Amino acid sequence: MKKEAVLPNIILISYPPIETCSRTVSFAQKNNIPVVIDLRDMWPDIFLNVFPPLLKPLAKILLLPKFWETRRAFSRASALFGITQGFLEWGLRYARRDRSTLDGVFPFSYHSPEVSPNQMKEADQFWDNLGVISNGFKYVCYLGSITRLTNLDTIFTASAILRERSVPVKFIICGTGDKFSYYLEKSKDYPAVIMAGFINKPKIIALMKRCIAGLDPIPNTYDFKVTINNKAFEYMFGGLPIITSPEDTYLASLIRDYNCGMSYSYQNPYELAELIITLINNPDLQKRMSENARRLYEEKFQAEKVYQEMIAQLEKIVAFHRNEKELIPAH
Repeated sequence: MKKEAVLPNIILISYPPIETCSRTVSFAQKNNIPVVIDLRDMWPDIFLNVFPPLLKPLAKILLLPKFWETRRAFSRASALFGITQGFLEWGLRYARRDRSTLDGVFPFSYHSPEVSPNQMKEADQFWDNLGVISNGFKYVCYLGSITRLTNLDTIFTASAILRERSVPVKFIICGTGDKFSYYLEKSKDYPAVIMAGFINKPKIIALMKRCIAGLDPIPNTYDFKVTINNKAFEYMFGGLPIITSPEDTYLASLIRDYNCGMSYSYQNPYELAELIITLINNPDLQKRMSENARRLYEEKFQAEKVYQEMIAQLEKIVAFHRNEKELIPAH
């Protein structure tokens, strides 16, 4: 005898991809299951970024089915979750409705990594061998992907400016990607830049303990400007002041509010250099920002806390669905 399928109490699905999300919403509606879309990337809007301005109108026409499918899925979902308020507002515009009490903002979060003493010993030895030691220099790190979207040229130019001014600082660039080889070759002409390549969690923790700040340059597009990336959480966890760009981003606003970092104009190496000088010359400021960065992580981005809040909201949606109450707009 064939067993009857047991349906879930609720479905939470990450967006994108578009097609999977759309079909999941259709399945949920047919089976009277509440479904929540967790917005994590701005498809299909970001597809337009790869087209030159003259071709964008044509691209919009070609992508109309995807825009329509996205709008249909969002408008039929029981609730929308966004990784930031900006992401949620973007989704609500597609859904053509105001925010309700069922919608929510639940950011990316960061798990505290478990690292053994032996792993830390090996990690410390790795950085000692690379010369990242207390030898009169201050260190600033970049942790993240190195792709066509990553603008490290401003960092390289800032390193040259600081070296010309005899400021004892070095930049440690960690990560890999399709632009890694380009920047590795370029670093040969920039003595204050160390390209470390991919590093694991113990090496990340060990490096952050040796740095005075973490760099987080953000692409100057709407989807990046209203989000917050993984490297920012890593810096907060490590108690590093964050230096970011451009200045009109969600991250820049957040670190200003918590006094745990600084921002500079988009692709302006002179401003970046001045911010680093400010931190070097003001150890009390650096310490205060470091403490505030860790506090921000613990208050807003600790994984256990974020997930507990998300679970509570999902339970609220299930209860609402069972009671079939009238949807209440959020204020």
